[in-house]
This record gives sequence, C-alpha cells and structure tokens, in this order.
Amino acid sequence: MFIVHVDLTVNPKSLASIKSIFKETFVDAISAQPGFVAVDLLQSCDDDSSCLLAIAFQDRDLQQKWVATELHQRLWPQIEACCTGHKVRTFHSIQ
Repeated sequence: MFIVHVDLTVNPKSLASIKSIFKETFVDAISAQPGFVAVDLLQSCDDDSSCLLAIAFQDRDLQQKWVATELHQRLWPQIEACCTGHKVRTFHSIQ
C-alpha cells in the first residue's frame, strides 16, 4: 500500500471551506479512482490551523494516475487556496 500524508497549515478563516471542499467534493472524486483505499482529513487537537490529509492507494503508480487527472488538477488548487503552506510525505507498507 502507498500512503500520502499532506501536512496542511490552514488559514483560520478558511477552515470551514477546506472541510466543505473535502466532504462535498474531494472524497467522492478520489474514492472513484482505481486503486483508491482510504482518505481522511484530520484536524490537530492542539492547533486549529494544522490538518493532515491522509490518502491511501494500492500502489504509487495508481496514486500518480489520480494526481495526473484533470479532476485532481481542478480540486487540489481549491484545497491549496485554503492553506498558507503544506508538506507532502509519502510512505509504503513494509508488509
């Protein structure tokens, strides 16, 4: 399995927007992709502006196909617009 963690620094004024985009658009779009396993948006208990977007795909190639889609190219800037910064970390299962 291939996991992507995107550490998001959310503009406090955009917290409601990022939650709405995630729930109303992003989840349906990504979950329809081949190889999709799971997605979640987590908010820090200690810092309202810190969120983690956790995405799992069967493998990296399928995740990269999702990133290359026109749909992702349209949705990701909406999420990015809610943030003042982000950092991407990738992982793979060692099982």
